[in-house]
Amino acid sequence: MLFALFTTVAQAQLWRPFIEIEGRSTSIRNVTQLHLTVPLRQNDQSLLFADLRSVWVDEGAREGNWGLAYRKCLADDSIVGVYGFFDLRNTEAGNTFRQGSVGAELLRINSGYRLNAYLPNSDLHSVGRAQAVLEGGNIVVQRYFEAAYWGVDFEAE
Repeated sequence: MLFALFTTVAQAQLWRPFIEIEGRSTSIRNVTQLHLTVPLRQNDQSLLFADLRSVWVDEGAREGNWGLAYRKCLADDSIVGVYGFFDLRNTEAGNTFRQGSVGAELLRINSGYRLNAYLPNSDLHSVGRAQAVLEGGNIVVQRYFEAAYWGVDFEAE
């Protein structure tokens, strides 16, 4: 019913909503991904859209990414865009991380470039229990942690 509604509304539009579902199964783990893109405002040169993604892993990890993006076509057949996301991740260890991410992109027919910044608001979380081990004649207490890191990355395709 939802798809039929989107199709009816979008018939006169250049870009239409789409749903992508992917499943992967290996001997190590199973992963299911859902990706929904919904145009919010568009004309023949630009598009504002919602980008909603979810990932489920059979080991208990879950992730959701909810964002808004804007893309504009340029005269030289390039596309420029900006986007912002809210990301939520629950790990196999039971920890929850939240972060914002923002980025900009330049897309061409045979290449693409993206610059992303990650802005977490979560603290360090412990994974499992501390354990004492004998290392080089010393007793060492080991503890493992998970954290979402601040950072910037650049992608080139």
